[in-house]
Amino acid sequence: MFLLVSHNKGMTRGAAALLLAVSIAAPSVLAAPPVALRISNESAPAGGWAQIRIYAQQPTAIAAGRLVLKLDPTAFGPDVRVGLFGANADSVGVATIDWPNIDIQFASGTAGIGQLAGLPVIVVSVPVSPTAFGRLPVAATSPDSTVTVEPGSVTVGGSLSIRDIPANMGVLAAGATVPVSGTGFTEASQLVIEGVALASTHYISPTEIDLVIGGDAELAGKLARVTDGSHKFEYYCFQSGAPSSQGSTYGAQFSSTQPLFPLFASPSVTGYSSYAGGAVAIQNPSATAASIAYTWAHCCSWANSFGASYVIPPGGWVLADGISDSNFSLNADRPVRVVAMSLCGGPGGLPACLTSTTPVDTAAVPSAPAMSLTPASLAVAWQTGAPAPADRTVLVARSVSVTATAASGASWLSVKTAPTYLSGATLTVSFNPSGLAPGVYQGTIQVRGAAASEAALPVTLTVTAAAVPILSASPATIAFTAPSTTAAPYQQTVTLAASAAPTPFSITLDEGTWLKVSPMSGTTPATLTLTWDPAVTSQIYYQQRTTGASMTISSPGNVVVIPATFTFTGVQTFQTFLGASGTGPDGLVFSALTGSAAQRQTINVDPQGVITATVDQPWMTAEADSNQTVVVTVNPAGLTPAVYTGAVTISEPGQAPIAVPVKFAVWSKPPKLTISKPSFTFVQTVGAPLVDYQSALLDSAGIPVPVTIFTSGAWLNVVDRYSAPTPTTLSIGIVNPPLKPGQYDGSFTIQSPGDSLYVPVTLLVEPGRATPPALASVVNVASGIAGAVAPGEIVSLRGYAVGAAAPSGLKLDPTGKLAAELNGLRVTFDGVPAPIVYTSTNQTNLIVPYEVTGRTSTAMRVTYTAPSGLVQAVAWVLPVTAAAPAIFTVGSTGVGQGVILNQDNSVNSAANPAAPGSTIAIIATGEGQTSPAGITGVTSPPFLVKPLLPVTASIGGVAAEVWAARSAPGYFEGVLQVDIVVPAGLPPGPQPITISVDGVSSQAGVTVAVQ
Repeated sequence: MFLLVSHNKGMTRGAAALLLAVSIAAPSVLAAPPVALRISNESAPAGGWAQIRIYAQQPTAIAAGRLVLKLDPTAFGPDVRVGLFGANADSVGVATIDWPNIDIQFASGTAGIGQLAGLPVIVVSVPVSPTAFGRLPVAATSPDSTVTVEPGSVTVGGSLSIRDIPANMGVLAAGATVPVSGTGFTEASQLVIEGVALASTHYISPTEIDLVIGGDAELAGKLARVTDGSHKFEYYCFQSGAPSSQGSTYGAQFSSTQPLFPLFASPSVTGYSSYAGGAVAIQNPSATAASIAYTWAHCCSWANSFGASYVIPPGGWVLADGISDSNFSLNADRPVRVVAMSLCGGPGGLPACLTSTTPVDTAAVPSAPAMSLTPASLAVAWQTGAPAPADRTVLVARSVSVTATAASGASWLSVKTAPTYLSGATLTVSFNPSGLAPGVYQGTIQVRGAAASEAALPVTLTVTAAAVPILSASPATIAFTAPSTTAAPYQQTVTLAASAAPTPFSITLDEGTWLKVSPMSGTTPATLTLTWDPAVTSQIYYQQRTTGASMTISSPGNVVVIPATFTFTGVQTFQTFLGASGTGPDGLVFSALTGSAAQRQTINVDPQGVITATVDQPWMTAEADSNQTVVVTVNPAGLTPAVYTGAVTISEPGQAPIAVPVKFAVWSKPPKLTISKPSFTFVQTVGAPLVDYQSALLDSAGIPVPVTIFTSGAWLNVVDRYSAPTPTTLSIGIVNPPLKPGQYDGSFTIQSPGDSLYVPVTLLVEPGRATPPALASVVNVASGIAGAVAPGEIVSLRGYAVGAAAPSGLKLDPTGKLAAELNGLRVTFDGVPAPIVYTSTNQTNLIVPYEVTGRTSTAMRVTYTAPSGLVQAVAWVLPVTAAAPAIFTVGSTGVGQGVILNQDNSVNSAANPAAPGSTIAIIATGEGQTSPAGITGVTSPPFLVKPLLPVTASIGGVAAEVWAARSAPGYFEGVLQVDIVVPAGLPPGPQPITISVDGVSSQAGVTVAVQ
């Protein structure tokens, strides 16, 4: 985004216009050097509670880290609770308490940790000993060197402290009562929570104050402040994950571990536990109980799957089994928050390590097909006194891990299961009718698979004194022959008959077989038509000349199995260029510079018989060897630049020969590469099936040349079919896409002799829309600090899926105002659409409508129109204030060098300081209502728009003359420009600078460079 700003003092308007880049997208992930953190200096009463806060030294994007906090056990108690914060609602971690050490591991897939100036990375609430006194140092180290930590302290003093503000319930509804526990409360104590509208507060006792929420609000991450006279205590609300060992095989090993839950919740989550074992913490942020169906399966034995179910009360959490080396999935009847942990093991290793999880987009992913049984029922007949009926086989599709039980008929019915590799399972059904009187008996086999899928197999057993018809088939075997794998199918027939009377039958085929049979069921007498599927035979390996199959014909009295074979009668080859396995080849292609050395390629031939090879062009030779390969050599010597064609004929006694076409390009100057599509963009939804590949034609003026392709980005796949030379069709697609929403940039480079082509690829990962967007915070875009919102203030919404999948900057609507909808995203305040100035997956920046003027609170709602339908976030009710000023800073960190112009319109910096007595222009937002009244979304107002409230300023603590305060010329309302005079007598260097609107000051930590 760019701000067009200008200021003047006796100079031509517009002469000082400057494009000032203000970055408002998420910062990039910081990988190295280690992240610099600092422990704050706090105060707390003896016998009360301290909240130790750990901040980023400078707001930055943190993807992961680990630190160990060591406390003085004589000054602090072991009842420790840890909270973790981030900008994008996906911050997750584990804290292991080995008193007095607190080992904390944290991560954010979107690097949202540490991005906001007003938000700690970690808070640790801990009791202070009644005998503690003085200044208590607090330090931390990083065992894996991912962070560095500047020490801080807790000074013992005062009487006020907050022990706990429950924040495990997600978005609380208006009217909800929140009990605040602590110490030192009196009737005169005042308690507020920044950014949360409160209806009332009620003093209960010196250790409790109850708050009544004035509007829907999320408490996690909000700063609470209790004051009583000159005493003050501040506390960041956080989700509590007190130690628990419930429900887990490995519970005892996690008994000292606190899961640090993300704000994002999903009704369906998958993940993996390490070889050493693990557990999955599941938290319910809903106001009603959550029912969980939980399944895990060992990675190497799909036959061994297990399940469990949990009911989690509102705000509560359970610890579920992870099992070593296993995959897990859970499905809930409402969104839940999940932390997956594994036992790390090893000397010095963490007792618990984070493992990744994937929220599943149930709106985007089609429901898994129901379990399928073939046949769907069994009917068996038995003549008394005869041997027991033969076992019957039932195939279970779409589930690789099943259990089967005889739910009824157990006295004569039994079943065994056997898994097949990743394709299903086989049930062997057995019968023991001995002792049964003539009659019809009904039974059922209940089949259960992974992910709570199940199916019932009805079984009918007829016991009779009469003879049971026995089915017969003719012929007993079937054989097909064809010259190639893609030859046109022909048909054969099998006749079915029965010994005594017509009898029903059904047919079962192996899964994925090439054999096709019709009809698949009926009554004898009948004629079956058999043929093959070329789509299957074309995939048979070229050296497998004969391939088997079978069909099973079942009748109540018996089972007949007919084997079948498919044999190729022609020479089969596997080609390296342009050909498909067993079907070709379509040809060999060579490319050479004039005068260069000869080139060779090899054709692989099926292994039976003695092969010979002949050629029809003088520039080509072919030699067959005993390894069933043909080596083809082409020689450009004496050839002028052109494209030559020929053929190699491969023969084998008793088999049909095959002619292999050959193309040979000879060139003196390498042709230039061209591609039909110069760039690619993919939009992938988390948890959804991979998006389709895109294609492009790669050519080189019709002259074949070899190419080599290099890709950038582990998620990018470029397929050049069989490494073919040009012209060729490239297929570009996504593999293993990142699991976290955001924009990812990649590319591929195509190189040929004498040329190179660069192709950019953009991947936009859209959050799954299984749940509404998860808001984490609403902050002033300039300061990064949360609080009440002001009319016209530019704010930033941070969280999971709070923006559009495709990033977009501001646009104008047909009326010329800033658009209130970008890429399907819309945000309203009390129903009034807010102008959007930027949106991306986890961040949306917008202008608070001027229509909130005079209100005490406003309901903000995020709405997104996705292909899967309309989704909305729960409305947040935000307090409204008259003004919330903040100064933009260079780098958009909220602290440090301000976005300030010197009198000559140059950018203020340490290398370009402002002279005392000169006029500087400060760029800010949050001045509130204007005069004339602000118009929501208007750009470049033709009249002078000033703040309605008085504006003052100071530099280095010295009041500065305000020359002018008005909307920044050439830009939209909501951007404030304040021109002030630099006071004389200031020391040179960076000086703190603030502006105040009606006595409300901008954020601390902003500086201006002074000469």
